[in-house]
Amino acid sequence: MQERRAAYARVLDRCDDAHAAFAQVWELRQEAAGGAPLADGPGPVRDAAQEAQRTLAELRRAVAHVLPLGPQAVSRRAEALSKRQQQRVELVLGPAGELEEMRAELASLEEQYHLAYGAFTTAAQSVLAPDEDG
Repeated sequence: MQERRAAYARVLDRCDDAHAAFAQVWELRQEAAGGAPLADGPGPVRDAAQEAQRTLAELRRAVAHVLPLGPQAVSRRAEALSKRQQQRVELVLGPAGELEEMRAELASLEEQYHLAYGAFTTAAQSVLAPDEDG
């Protein structure tokens, strides 16, 4: 049970790290699209993109650790959460499109991400603290 608790917590921690890195890249993308300066050129953008990719890889490793621990319902939700985060990162790191189109697509992905985060958290909590009435 302790190993599961640690693995589930690691997934959530890596999600938080990945979200912070994603938010930084998204902010820089919006500045670029709006014509605002990118803090001394491409270095900060490149650094932020690399950090987003690094934190995403760490999230995938954390999810891979959950898979053999299960149960399957938690594993599936962890994979879905990782996939939703990856989609958000790929959108903001991908080719620049119209900012309004990106915002609309990102809004949908944000909702899916938060639903996946909630589903993973609920599934993990049900394993770690099962209903004592049943």
